[in-house]
Amino acid sequence: MPRGKPAQVGDETVNALGYTQVKTEDRNWVGKHILILEEKLGRRLKANERAVFVDGNKQNLKPDNIELVVTGQGSIYARIAKLEAEIEDRQALIKDLRAQLE
Repeated sequence: MPRGKPAQVGDETVNALGYTQVKTEDRNWVGKHILILEEKLGRRLKANERAVFVDGNKQNLKPDNIELVVTGQGSIYARIAKLEAEIEDRQALIKDLRAQLE
């Protein structure tokens, strides 16, 4: 898109953070990855939903590389790590309680 020329619906640009943005009619500029995920889901994203790149590559816009993440729950990896830590803590507590019984 040339500088100084008004953007048309459908025009694309890459912003300073490396995300491809698309000019839309009703939402101004939107991340292309968001539009791809919305098309895949058949609906717009909710306020607590985000489109993230599975491989971390912002230029890999293949639909299978873009997944839905619900904010407030953390990533799956973070949730697994938290659960594993809780399990370890509880196992240590059980071991201490059993030692007190002996």
